[in-house]
Amino acid sequence: LTANAEYREAFALQGLNVEAGHQALVPAITFIATATAVSRCGAEPVPVDVDAGTLCIDPEDAERKITSKTRVIVPVHLGGCPADMSSIMELANRRNLYVLEDCAQSLGAQWMNQTAGSFGDLSTFSFQSGKIVTAGEGGAVVVTRDQQLLERIQLLTDHGVRRGQSWYEHESIGSNYRMTEFQACLIKSQLPTFAELTDRRRDSALRLIESLRQLGVRCRTGHLDSRVTHHVWSSLFMELPEVVTEIFDSRLAAVILKMEGITLQPLYTPWYATKAYGNSERSCPVAETAAKTTVFAHFSLLLAGEDALDDTVRAIAKLINWCKTSSVAAKKAVREKLLTST
Repeated sequence: LTANAEYREAFALQGLNVEAGHQALVPAITFIATATAVSRCGAEPVPVDVDAGTLCIDPEDAERKITSKTRVIVPVHLGGCPADMSSIMELANRRNLYVLEDCAQSLGAQWMNQTAGSFGDLSTFSFQSGKIVTAGEGGAVVVTRDQQLLERIQLLTDHGVRRGQSWYEHESIGSNYRMTEFQACLIKSQLPTFAELTDRRRDSALRLIESLRQLGVRCRTGHLDSRVTHHVWSSLFMELPEVVTEIFDSRLAAVILKMEGITLQPLYTPWYATKAYGNSERSCPVAETAAKTTVFAHFSLLLAGEDALDDTVRAIAKLINWCKTSSVAAKKAVREKLLTST
C-alpha cells in the first residue's frame, strides 16, 4: 500500500470493525501513529506499559488494562525485536480479542522460530524511508488466515472494488492506496541483500553492546532471550547510566552527543503524554522512565563501519566521564544552557 503508518493500521482496524465505543491496547512506547490509527477509527487507544528489557508491550499490564470495551491488542515489534507473542496470543485467545501486529520496525524478526506478523489476525509492515527495506513511503497489511477479512481490507484500499469484478462495481466506500509498480521494484531489488545486511547490523550491534556494557550502559534489546530466535536490529536502544540521567534526560543527552558528531535519538515520548492526547497521566512507569533515560541508534549507524562505532563509544564515554568529574554547579549550568538553547 502507498498509505502511511496511520492509515495502514486504520484500514486494518476497520477490517476488524473497530469503531466508536471500542478500545485498543497500544504500547506506551511506539511512534504515535499506532495510537492515532485507533483514534481515526473513532475508538480509544489505551496505553499499556512496556517490558524493561525490550520496550515491547508488557502482556501482564495488557491484561490489567482490558475492559468490556476492549476489542484488539496491538503489539509493536520494536527496534527489530519481536514482542512476547506467546503470552499475547494466549491472552487474546483467552479473552476473545483480536491481535494486530505492528511489524513496521521488524521485518523478518522471529519469536520461537515463527515470523513476526504471522501470529495475529493481521499485521502491518512499513517501507518508509527509515526502514530496513524501503520504497520511500508506504507499506503492507498482511492477513494471516481470514479470507473475508482480507477482502474487507482490499475493498478499503481499492475504491471498494472486489478483486475479479468490473472496475466500476463499487461495493463500499474505499480509496486508492495500492502500491505502485515502481515501489514494488524498489522493494524487490533490496531482497537479495536483506540477509547479508541483517548479519552486518547484528555483528555491529553485538560489538557496540559489549563496548557500552563496559561503560555501564545497558542496551534494551532482548537478544539474549532464547525465544527471540531472529532479531533484525533496526535500532539499538541504550539506557544511559544514572550519573548522566540524574542531570540530563535523554533529549538533552542526545543534544550533547550531537555536539560530538554522534547522532543518537531520544526515545519516543509516551504517546499519551503528548499534546495530541492532552499530556495525560497514565500508569505506565516503565515507559515513562525509559523515555527519560534511553537514547537509540538508527540502523544506519550499525552499517557505517567500525570507526563510526568506535566514535560513538568514545563520545558516550566522554559524556559519562564529564558527568562523573564535574561539579554539581557546572552540570546544572550546562543543563540550564541547553534547556534555554533547545
